Amino acid sequence: MEQSSKTILEMIFELKKKCSMMDMEIMNRMGLSQSELQFFSSLNECSNISSAELGKKMNLSPSRVSRIVDRLVKNSFLDRTISSADRRAITLKLTAKGEEVAEQIEEARKHCNSKIQEALSPSEIVAFSNTLNKIVKIVVEEE
Repeated sequence: MEQSSKTILEMIFELKKKCSMMDMEIMNRMGLSQSELQFFSSLNECSNISSAELGKKMNLSPSRVSRIVDRLVKNSFLDRTISSADRRAITLKLTAKGEEVAEQIEEARKHCNSKIQEALSPSEIVAFSNTLNKIVKIVVEEE
């Protein structure tokens, strides 16, 4: 097997960069920042989430979450609802326009994943997944 002169981290970064090009195209077309794009992925995974919960999930400060939410609400991608039971509780939900964007993001990511899977045999996919999971566990344990 031929050894690459690139480090593992360089190869992972290159793979992420190539797959992120699809995200960049959506960001440019929709006028979104990287953080806003990440919000779509996080919001799409759970409906009716609070700003605080979303901030924790994305590891963002409350003020940063507030700025992003304000921009997404202003651009009609997100609805912000104040709870009738607790006026301090704010729930976030994608609008129909926001759901369309989230779907485009998901489709672009699925496309990138499909390209990778088409290039690998089933046993290579299993080995690759196992190796990446092992690397992630090692890095997480050191933090």
